Amino acid sequence: MNTPNPVTPAPVTTGALPWYKSSVYIGAVTTVVSTLVSLSPKAAVALGITTPGDVGPMVESVFQVIALLAGAFTAIKRQTSAAQPLTLTQKSADTNTATVAVVQTQTAMRAAGIPLAAELKTQLDTTAAATTPGAPK
Repeated sequence: MNTPNPVTPAPVTTGALPWYKSSVYIGAVTTVVSTLVSLSPKAAVALGITTPGDVGPMVESVFQVIALLAGAFTAIKRQTSAAQPLTLTQKSADTNTATVAVVQTQTAMRAAGIPLAAELKTQLDTTAAATTPGAPK
């Protein structure tokens, strides 16, 4: 009877990425910084609500706090992502377990003669261009 292999392989992901190369993370940081800049003058107004005219700025401030928290949540969640974790440096990204899993998988695929997705796409595009009359080459 076959016994199952007790070693569970790491899930294949896209590998780690330093934070400064992620457009999602840069967008989250930009959101947090811009919200902090616009929130600071309104915080004083929000503390002294005495007229109906002060309600608008208070509501705006509350929603800016919500936007700030959402941006911070996005930044933290992206940092700890299992699909593609962000790191502070390229060296950390290179040694991250997600990156190591991708490299090991790609090495095993090459050793087995299995083309990588990018290589297969290039092959398919080349074949399609060569066999389609009038297709740009």
